[in-house]
Amino acid sequence: MSIKVITYEGLKDGPSLVLLGNIHGNEYCGYRGLSTLIRDIDEEKYIVNAGRLIIIPMCNPKANKISKRYVDRDLNRNLFPPKINSKYEDYLANIICPILDSADFLVDLHSFGAKGEAMVMFGGENETETKFARALGFKNYLYGWREFHGISEEDTVYQGTTEYARKSGCRAVTVECGSNSDANSERVAYIAALRAAIHLSILVPPEDPDIETIVYNKNEQQCARITKEVIMRHGMVPVESFTNFQFIKRKQMLCTISDTESIMSECDGYVIMPSEKAIIGDIFFTIAKSCTFPEGKYNN
Repeated sequence: MSIKVITYEGLKDGPSLVLLGNIHGNEYCGYRGLSTLIRDIDEEKYIVNAGRLIIIPMCNPKANKISKRYVDRDLNRNLFPPKINSKYEDYLANIICPILDSADFLVDLHSFGAKGEAMVMFGGENETETKFARALGFKNYLYGWREFHGISEEDTVYQGTTEYARKSGCRAVTVECGSNSDANSERVAYIAALRAAIHLSILVPPEDPDIETIVYNKNEQQCARITKEVIMRHGMVPVESFTNFQFIKRKQMLCTISDTESIMSECDGYVIMPSEKAIIGDIFFTIAKSCTFPEGKYNN
């Protein structure tokens, strides 16, 4: 089994942008959105103007075929190029990692199991990356994943595509395009990829109002930093069916555990990717604190 890597070279100098879809085999929006973008470029709806555009629409074909997140190793939690290929994803990593090593920018397209709004995840430690993330024109932005988990630059566990790419100086973002079951997530993936390429002047579009349909200006964009993960415990019941990036107030009750114990929100913020299928020991949902966009290093 092989993976398809599409490369477009502009005739003018410019940055290199990598677009990834289907790192997780059961998240189809990236594959479908990028396949549509490839078709539109090939039909010259959009012209490759400068730089290099590399598109891998289906990063994990075998996982896609069996509708699983991954086969042997989650490449968005443990990505590194192994010296010896012993597992299926090892072969994939040795294709994907060298591509990321030479990339200037990365957009990795995903979806999630819960209902709720799309969001862009970025590092928060680099001004160029933050500006790139905001140029995608989404409403919801999240950062602080690496810091919350205490991940060092030497770690490979909890290292996904963006963490790996940043080690080589790449400005990398993840776009969670919506629910796995939401047909619109494919369109969101397409728009995110298209806007990234247009922002970097890699693609030159005709006048197309469709790419503006969900643009939020900077005054409308909202940002949050990860502060807590709620782990599923025996008897834990949410007070309502939360959705992704749902706003919560400080001291708002989120879950009951028993007649005398509950979990309250410690800050104004948002519920991130709640899981109705979580079992004991799994992450039930994440809480992110509402904050301003970071300038350089993390701020409160």
